Amino acid sequence: MFSDAYACTSEGGLGGYAHGSFWNIALDEADMKLMHITAWEFLAVGVNILIYGPLFDGHEVYLLADALATVQILASNAAHSAVMQRIHDLILSLPEFDRLRPNVFSTHVYGRINILADAASRGTFNIISTICSQIGIDATSCII
Repeated sequence: MFSDAYACTSEGGLGGYAHGSFWNIALDEADMKLMHITAWEFLAVGVNILIYGPLFDGHEVYLLADALATVQILASNAAHSAVMQRIHDLILSLPEFDRLRPNVFSTHVYGRINILADAASRGTFNIISTICSQIGIDATSCII
């Protein structure tokens, strides 16, 4: 499950991708001011777990994020800032995460490796459609 958050001066978004399925939550400037981008990145992992977790019960699951802080928190099971601690606690309390926990691995990915989640977070769905088409997968948007 790939996840990403995107921020620029006037807009941003959260997005995720897994096996041809993607989601996007648009964020406006006021939303983006609520938390640092690293917190939004971590929150995107939680949304991925909510959406895709039930599909992967009993299987190895790789939570792929381009925010190194997200991966470090998941690996060490500890967050330092109050916001990251709260998001971490929320993720740990998800029944979807609890069912996946025995088989969860987290990995830091970025750049071209995370292109599908980057595209989802930016709302550039044509990139997702093009890449999925090239590898013979039907791209499907999740309605959130």
